[in-house]
Amino acid sequence: MERASKWIALLSVGALLAGVAATPAAAAPATEDYVVLTKKAGFSAQGLADLAQLQGQLVREHRSLTDAQADALRGESDVLAVVADVKTQWIEPSTVSAQASTSTKTPWGLDRIDQRSKTRDGKFNTKTYPGDGTVAIVIDSGVTAVGSQFGDRLLGGYDWVDGDSDASDCDGHGTHVAGTIASRDYGVATASYILPLRVLDCSGAGYASDVLASLLLVSLMVEDEPSLVGHLVVNLSLSGDVAQVGEDTAQNIEDAIADLVVAGVPVVVAAGNGVRVGEGYKGIPTRSVTPARASDPVVVGATTEDDKRAEFSNYGASVDIFAPGVGITSILPSGDAKPMDGTSMAAPHVTGTILRSIDRKEASAASVVKRVLSEATTGAVKDLKGSKDRLVYVPTKPNTPTSVKATRSDSKHTVKLTWKAPTAVDGFAVTGYVVERAGKKVTLKNTARSYTWKSIKPGTKTTVSVRAISAKGTGAAKSVTATMLALPGKPKSVKATSGSKKDQSVSIIATWKKPTTGGGKISGYLVTAERKSDGKKKTITVSSSARKATVKGLKKGKGYVVTVKAKNAAGKGSSSKKSSKAIAR
Repeated sequence: MERASKWIALLSVGALLAGVAATPAAAAPATEDYVVLTKKAGFSAQGLADLAQLQGQLVREHRSLTDAQADALRGESDVLAVVADVKTQWIEPSTVSAQASTSTKTPWGLDRIDQRSKTRDGKFNTKTYPGDGTVAIVIDSGVTAVGSQFGDRLLGGYDWVDGDSDASDCDGHGTHVAGTIASRDYGVATASYILPLRVLDCSGAGYASDVLASLLLVSLMVEDEPSLVGHLVVNLSLSGDVAQVGEDTAQNIEDAIADLVVAGVPVVVAAGNGVRVGEGYKGIPTRSVTPARASDPVVVGATTEDDKRAEFSNYGASVDIFAPGVGITSILPSGDAKPMDGTSMAAPHVTGTILRSIDRKEASAASVVKRVLSEATTGAVKDLKGSKDRLVYVPTKPNTPTSVKATRSDSKHTVKLTWKAPTAVDGFAVTGYVVERAGKKVTLKNTARSYTWKSIKPGTKTTVSVRAISAKGTGAAKSVTATMLALPGKPKSVKATSGSKKDQSVSIIATWKKPTTGGGKISGYLVTAERKSDGKKKTITVSSSARKATVKGLKKGKGYVVTVKAKNAAGKGSSSKKSSKAIAR
């Protein structure tokens, strides 16, 4: 069946061609196959509930036209586009990844994007801002309803390939992509809706005009129904060689994307999987690939489990962000869950993140995209090759407080924990803080910037932490450690001798050596003379440099023993051993 006979609800463009002068048959210029796209009179989107009735809203007519006729049509006000009808391969045939995920439960791609570190925890938060009230428009090979993976969140779309409203997937690519965006078990945004627009056949090939028609249709929808703006994100996990698509057609597609972005609809596209080299693919600069070469969409490259740019992932200045793209497990039309490779698998991670960001805080498309790009993890992706240094990140909690410090007071036996507020995360306003030490937690107001822990033993190492609280979750803890000054050790070799007979006051002379272990800097010594007969004591304080001291004012002829204690900022150390008895004189 010829392509022209498949199209439905066509509005004849004969009237538009009437003004083009006929060329004598003898000198007839060459004609080419074109697709003429016009808007149906009385177009009405009427909200998401009626998006299943897409057929006929955007009128397409297949025509053989001369260059002059094509140019004439392009000048007509009702004509949206006139493009060459070129069929090309937009995705590689769907294959199961050669690299199986090391995760046993949560797909590693999801596990990676909700934390900064590549040391994953085997979990993914699907409940905090899961994409409520948002819709992902998946322009791909269609999407098949698989069990309860999408439920009633799979909207009726349109099949440009067969010209009907059954946008089921016979390739598997589109369902896998949609699964990463929003399926129950494998999705980033598990509450988002999916609207499939099928433009690719069962082998991943399709007409460039169908890709363009899908983009124009979305533009018409948001033009007619402005309330959709701020809720839609378009995912294009496909890429075409500009040399095959044609420069004019590629530019039409990229212009349509630019118009969508201006209208308030973020568009996410795959960077592309390079060229075949041997048994695999090797990435190339995006400048020869559409629409990844364009600056208006969010262009996504793929990473491996060790945060390296996948060898097949295209690269260059137009690549805005990276996401996991090797061994990505998602759903297939058969109901099986299989891992697949590709920048096609990376892009839906970003689309899902944008949907969740909209759920966190609605904003203009530019603001949401800027937010997602600014929140991305930097310094993680290796082998960027001129691409932007960003790995997509899904915030699920407040950031960690900054400038966290622990200041000890050895004399008061306290540690004061201080901090500054964390950098703000939209949707996670700080409502308080939790400080913790040795299993004891204290909850504070959001205005708190310090907390003092008391009765800390000298010489102990104390770890204290603080984390921010929000209504949607508690952030990661920032811990700091303070080591309290230890008490001094025992002075050594303490001796007591009788005082000089020449002294006016009766005394005992004590000598000692400094402690060899324990504590910090000594600030002085306490020297005590104890009368053996009744235990009466007299104590004097001497400097830290002293090794000899005379205790005066004692009872003449009585026997005394001497003990010495060192002291520092933490307090008094243990007493030395008692000296032998000496007679005061």
